[in-house]
Amino acid sequence: MMTPHDKSTFLASAFPDFFQKMPVACVVVDRSRHIQAMNAAAEQFFAGRKDAAAEAEFTFGRAFLCHIALNSSYACGFDQACRACPVRRMIEEAYEKASSFSRVPVELRRAGQEEKDYLASAYAQQLGKEKYVILWLEHTFKAIEKVIQEREAVLRGLLNANPESVFLMDRDGIILAVNETTARRLGVAAVQMVGTSAYKYLPSDIAESRKKQVHEAVSAKRAVQFEDMRSGIYMDHRIVPMMNAEGAVTSLAVLGIDITERKRIEDALLESVQFNKQIIQNAEDGIVVYDSDLKYLVWNPAMEKISGVVASDVLGKYPLDIFPFLQETGVFSGLQKTLKGDPQEPVEFPLFRKHRGKTIWVSDARAPLKNTQGGIIGVIGVVRDITERKEAEMRLRESEERVRSIVDNAPDFILTTDQDGKVLSVNRNLSQYSCAQILGKKFSELIYPADRVLVRAAMQQAFQEQSAGCEVRAKPRGKNIFWYSIRIGSIRIEQVVIGTTMIMKDITERKHSEMKLQEQQQALESASRKLKMFSQELLAIREEEKKRIAIDLHDETGSMAVALSAGLSMIENDVKSQDQQGALKNIHKTKTMLKSNVAVLKRIAEDLRPPNLDIVGLTGVLRAYFSAINERGELVIRFSVRGREKELQEDVAIALYRITQEVITNVIKHAHAGNVSVELDHRQGGLKYVFSDDGQGFDPQRIAHGSRRLKLGLQGIKERVEALKGTLIIESVRRKGTTLKVVLPPPRRNAKAGRFRL
Repeated sequence: MMTPHDKSTFLASAFPDFFQKMPVACVVVDRSRHIQAMNAAAEQFFAGRKDAAAEAEFTFGRAFLCHIALNSSYACGFDQACRACPVRRMIEEAYEKASSFSRVPVELRRAGQEEKDYLASAYAQQLGKEKYVILWLEHTFKAIEKVIQEREAVLRGLLNANPESVFLMDRDGIILAVNETTARRLGVAAVQMVGTSAYKYLPSDIAESRKKQVHEAVSAKRAVQFEDMRSGIYMDHRIVPMMNAEGAVTSLAVLGIDITERKRIEDALLESVQFNKQIIQNAEDGIVVYDSDLKYLVWNPAMEKISGVVASDVLGKYPLDIFPFLQETGVFSGLQKTLKGDPQEPVEFPLFRKHRGKTIWVSDARAPLKNTQGGIIGVIGVVRDITERKEAEMRLRESEERVRSIVDNAPDFILTTDQDGKVLSVNRNLSQYSCAQILGKKFSELIYPADRVLVRAAMQQAFQEQSAGCEVRAKPRGKNIFWYSIRIGSIRIEQVVIGTTMIMKDITERKHSEMKLQEQQQALESASRKLKMFSQELLAIREEEKKRIAIDLHDETGSMAVALSAGLSMIENDVKSQDQQGALKNIHKTKTMLKSNVAVLKRIAEDLRPPNLDIVGLTGVLRAYFSAINERGELVIRFSVRGREKELQEDVAIALYRITQEVITNVIKHAHAGNVSVELDHRQGGLKYVFSDDGQGFDPQRIAHGSRRLKLGLQGIKERVEALKGTLIIESVRRKGTTLKVVLPPPRRNAKAGRFRL
């Protein structure tokens, strides 16, 4: 029996402060159900339900807890009804099962009063040598109970909604609660599993292993985690001890997570890691990986071969500590920028390998190393030995320089274009265009518009047959036009045309020569046609001359022969008749007649070629020729010579004589002139021969429509003058006469002079 002083001591030791302040009624009873202590809420609770008769029963150590019963009495003692009280049974069970917790609903009412609902909870606790039951009452209503039930249903739903296996068991393995996932995996209904042993659903060997793991969790008071595989399914298990306020394990929560897919991913990841590792180890290029501090993490065998440094000497070390030259080459600064996420171009630099005493060229390409979230955690680099490429580039550069030297010094123009005809390179200025004006332009824009179709056709042919050519004119920028012979070849890569090469040769002089030759040929053809016509006309004139000469000879010689024959007959008759006077007279007539006929024959011969030209020269022959015409009264010719007489070559003298004959003949037959002035002037170094008449004149532009004899005569004069490298000038006005001038250049120094004189 406790005294009030013992009560306060007991409360101070057994009841912490927070129990005293709990809002629910809380009492401590002994095995005989006597109240030994209560908190303030309990005192208030019982004070509201005791009457005067039962006042003494609420004193400590004397009151029974049968007041909380199913009957209407607050103090009933140990009667039959009290033995059926659920609170009594709950207290007795709490003493039988150490550290157990139980809860039962009870109803407390007074006669004539409203029914009240309470929830009684009991918990056995060892306090010193005695065991007591701590019991507390919670005032509840049916609405609150409904809320609790709803919350329990929600929690049960959450438990079943968990896609993994979850169940709660006590320390002996009895299942207290289980979700649908666990039941489905085991093939048993959830309601059937509650209250059964969890070990019965496991093979015996696994069940024994689980018991050990449960014991480990209870003993260590910490969660135990392990994995196993059954029927091809990997599971991750966790056994979590559930402890009360004193830290004692009262139950265990068991969670089973299906990690089959995770295992598959992990195996695939491991396989990928192994695959990548094999790639790194067997790669021909050097592979280097740096961490976030730019220290070496990976240095593959190819890198050892390239650098001559083994991985053990570099892993975990700073790059500049091993290779100081990386600072000068810009590799290290590139690593720092790459680590910040800045993209970097590959760096090429020479690397000296000490173990071989040889310098090689390497290319270092870098990229950020990122984690699954995209964060940069380092740098990965690929180092490649490019020595062969560099040597090939050097040889190619030397070859290009040689080719460039050949191209730059080539006499022809050499240029390249792309597939669209745009000029990519040119070795020199093209006619009036500089290299700067040519580069980037379409080649056809440099060509004379009328010739561009030839260039396009040649390029198309080159695309198909690899080679073509044409001759075109460059588009003029000034007065001059340049001609070029173009040879076009296609540039192909793997049979795909990517452009053209053009070799252009300046053929301007050749073209000018060809055009001159063509003009000369045309002139020659024209002259040939004219010569042919002239020859035909000349033959006709010759036939006419022959006919005239034949007629003259026939008429003159015929009449002379008849006259001589008649005269001789008369002389013969006079001799026979011995008429001496008559014979002498007829002889004199015959002699006169013969002399006249001889003069006619002489004139005919002189018309063919003057016999005295070889003796007296051109001037003397001309004087005799003009005097004969004057004597016949056909014309009045005044002939004058100016300057000092010169010796002429034979062909020049004959040509001038024939020109004189042709001019005088034309004057007599066509001009109807009475006077002709002829002047031979050699004072200017050359020779000027001028004929002027007072005839009817003519239009020189309409000479082609004149008489055939006049046209051929003037044509003959012109050709003779041109043969002497001279110039023929004809000035004529109708009814005002005509002037004809022949101007000959000075004789050449090396020309052999004839013996004719002017």
